[in-house]
Amino acid sequence: MSRNTTREADLNFASDPSCPGSFPIPFISRVPSGETLYVRTHKVPLHNLREDEYHPSFDVTGFTWETASFDGINSGVGWEDRCAKEACEWLKGFLGAQACAPMNWNLRQRTATGATSPETLSDSDDEAFRVLGQEPSSASHLDVNRERVIDEVLRAFGPDTPYSTADRLAMINIWRPLKGPVTDAPLVLCDGRSLDPADLDQTTDMFGGGYYIKFNPNMKWVFLSDQMPDEILLFRQFDSAVAHENRNPAYVAHTSFIDNDRPEGEFLRSSIEVRCAVVY
Repeated sequence: MSRNTTREADLNFASDPSCPGSFPIPFISRVPSGETLYVRTHKVPLHNLREDEYHPSFDVTGFTWETASFDGINSGVGWEDRCAKEACEWLKGFLGAQACAPMNWNLRQRTATGATSPETLSDSDDEAFRVLGQEPSSASHLDVNRERVIDEVLRAFGPDTPYSTADRLAMINIWRPLKGPVTDAPLVLCDGRSLDPADLDQTTDMFGGGYYIKFNPNMKWVFLSDQMPDEILLFRQFDSAVAHENRNPAYVAHTSFIDNDRPEGEFLRSSIEVRCAVVY
């Protein structure tokens, strides 16, 4: 018998500036107009993976969660590179891939309640951009720019990569909290089968841009409650062998949410996300 594993949360989605309640996200521009991206908050049901009857299959949904410990969190200079390398070694085995290498990694640290938020920033505030870039994502999005993702994947293997003619390339993100259990700003994912390509709004920023997601009530959003540092969420951002159609998930949108139904924990969320280049 299935259980009720859903709850409701506020998520931000790309919006027309004229819509009531919409607000701008500084430093991010829509393509090709160059206009500032606006988002609007919608209440959506979230499914708790921890309580779901079935463990998600990466091939079917475009995401899953697994136990994969890393003992070197915050352990000396260069621990982030070691974490990224170990994550790729794990992923290579998990997928049965030919090769896997880190494209980059990103640390996230949420500031105290009431601190820097997108609504209060301006495009000219360089320090605010730096702080915002370290905050958990405030709107649903995809990291990848499809027009250049293959070049970025191949670049991870060096200038003389032997994989330039590979039949299948992919970009997969691995997300791990640095402390747990995570009760503050958990990561939330969109089941790739429920994401309509028509709901992608292409954007650009100083890092190259990607896509922000327009609201669609047919989307299914999931999260992992009380995630611990030895638990990882992995989700697809690109796969050259998967066409995003007929419920085949070529990419998975993601963001974070504030769980107002939970008391504040002992710490604000901190996490590391590794973007992995994969050759099958």
